[in-house]
Amino acid sequence: MESGEVTGELLSHKQAVTDVCFSHDYMCLTSSKYEAVLWDLRSNSKVQVLNIRPESQLKLILFMPITSDILACFDDDTIVIWKYHTFEMFKEISQVQANGRQIKSIAFTRNGRVMVFSGYFPYLTVFALDTWTETSTIDLPTCIQAVKRINFIPQLFDGGSNKILGILASNGMLYFYDVEKCDIVNKVVADEEIIRFDCSHDGQHIACTLKSGEVNIYKVEHYVPLQNNLETAKRRSKRGSSTSEVSARRRSTSLISLIQKQIKEVLDIDKLHAILSEFGRYPDLYRLKIWSHLLELPNNSQQYNVFINVSSQLSFEDLETTYPIESKTSLKNLKRLLSNLVTWSPFFAQVPYLPVFVFPFVKVFQNEPVLCFEAVCTIIANWCQHWFEYFPLPPINVLAMIENLLLEHDPELLNFFTNLNVTSKLYAWPLLESALSEVLTPADWCKLWDHVVSNEPSFLLMCVVAYSILHRQALSKMNESKEFELFYRNQNVIDIKRLIAKSYNLLNNTSTNNHPRQFLQSFTKIEPGSYPHFLGFPKVLIDFEYKEMDNLKKERLSMQKEQAEMLKQREMKHEQIDILQKQTEEKNRLKELEKVCKEKIHDERERVKEQRRRLVDLRKTLHQEETAILNKSREKIVEKNISERRRALEKILSQVEQSRAAEELEIIKAESDLVKHYSELLHHKIHLEEALNSEQPYPVPSAEHEVLKKQQRLLAEELEK
Repeated sequence: MESGEVTGELLSHKQAVTDVCFSHDYMCLTSSKYEAVLWDLRSNSKVQVLNIRPESQLKLILFMPITSDILACFDDDTIVIWKYHTFEMFKEISQVQANGRQIKSIAFTRNGRVMVFSGYFPYLTVFALDTWTETSTIDLPTCIQAVKRINFIPQLFDGGSNKILGILASNGMLYFYDVEKCDIVNKVVADEEIIRFDCSHDGQHIACTLKSGEVNIYKVEHYVPLQNNLETAKRRSKRGSSTSEVSARRRSTSLISLIQKQIKEVLDIDKLHAILSEFGRYPDLYRLKIWSHLLELPNNSQQYNVFINVSSQLSFEDLETTYPIESKTSLKNLKRLLSNLVTWSPFFAQVPYLPVFVFPFVKVFQNEPVLCFEAVCTIIANWCQHWFEYFPLPPINVLAMIENLLLEHDPELLNFFTNLNVTSKLYAWPLLESALSEVLTPADWCKLWDHVVSNEPSFLLMCVVAYSILHRQALSKMNESKEFELFYRNQNVIDIKRLIAKSYNLLNNTSTNNHPRQFLQSFTKIEPGSYPHFLGFPKVLIDFEYKEMDNLKKERLSMQKEQAEMLKQREMKHEQIDILQKQTEEKNRLKELEKVCKEKIHDERERVKEQRRRLVDLRKTLHQEETAILNKSREKIVEKNISERRRALEKILSQVEQSRAAEELEIIKAESDLVKHYSELLHHKIHLEEALNSEQPYPVPSAEHEVLKKQQRLLAEELEK
């Protein structure tokens, strides 16, 4: 979620996934209409596929609180429950109905004792998980016509027996319903219709998914405020107000004492331990108040302003460079706290790791400088006992306690450290110097210190030992001191719940001879009206060292000034030398540039000359090619004209030949017609003459006449042919 990167994919479902839920030990349950799969998120591997009846569809499936058993509800309202580790079905409730209506949503209290069903209509069915029987039915107000989803809202100090139920109605509004009073406490109305909601594990935030696709996150305290006795007392005082100032003062005094008494009752150590065992941490909103109560801080504002916060001590001058902090406000608060600690005890100006140790507390008490100072003083006085007895050396006695603990609970690991010459100065002191803030995330650090301030001072040493024991597998692969130093100075992957549980185990199971509590004093608080003197350091050595350090500091400052002056003169000489060198280099560069320019000009002239020669040759070649092209064009034009004239003449000759042939045909035809006509006339003449000769006697033709007639017949026969 922080980086936005995809770390893995869970691929198994054949249908679309309809719901996803999580358990407390890295297990994830995904479900579709026809199948449910259990996954291990540490390896993104499939652990179990739950058998679902083929004739039914899956409506709801989720983990039950405390036991993490798996509850499934089918479309016929049959409920089946599987054991978490064995996945055996141990309970089946046939056709459970929410007051005669089909089940739409199921909610559990955090203590796992009550289950509530909701249907499509405004009724709730309460089911006791101890006896698996229905205990009561709740009729919802008229403003809730139908229920889409329900979920219990955890509250501070309710011990898991949740009383506020979040109800998403059909009108798209989220109602907060008090189950005990059967009354609506408040409601959430968004700009768009709310289609789904879910609550954080600590009950501080609610995420609502809108119809538009947006997700709104709301603080529960703005809608369901903590019903503490302070508000009740205020209402009573308001109703019972009187005009008399004396009676008002008495009531205000009694009210303050009553409130203080009630706060002490609410913040009872047993109740706070119950919260830690249930949730593993204190609520972020109330952590400052709870820590202040556990540390019994007096809030001496007057003494703080008069004696402590009066001047700014010049300590940790290079704080910004040594510990770069992005937030200017946090840096300012850290400087103020360090200055106050040095004012309280000038010895702390010599403690180099003090900024790292106190900075996490600055983040917790960032807006309360008085409480922050008092909390750090109380923690130093109790949880840092014997730390400074051998200053500036590490606390040998405290580290010996840690070695004894490690010898008793993990001698193999201690033997491993001893073989590699890794002492407690390397594997324990870095954790104490930073109050474990360097190896834990801010959220995990707050969880751990919720338990530290709630227990005896020796619990912090148990946490240091537990950290090494839980990382024994990673430590066993190291061989060099640098690796160990890097390991104990940087964050490493660790389950904070396991670290806390292991610390409690060491606290409760350590023998009396090795238990640090025999060497540590019990908790001592800061008394109201004064601040104690801090004397837990070798005063004579520190005073001597302080004087020597002051002399050395003055000498160092003078040397720094002299060094700065010498550096300044050297820089000035270097600057002059640099200027001369730059001028010389500039002259050389100008000469080189001039030479290069001349060479370029000469090359450019040669290139232009060559280009001119090529241009002349090109012009000559182009002229020749142009002349050849013109000649060829002329020849082509002449040839074209000649061919066109030849074709025209041929065409004319062809026409003349055709005309002559036509005339000759006409002449031949005319001659043939004339010959034919002449032949016909001749025949006709012959016939006429024969006819005349036959009718009249002719004189005997002469021989000449016979010859002529014969010639005429021959001619007639020739003509006929």
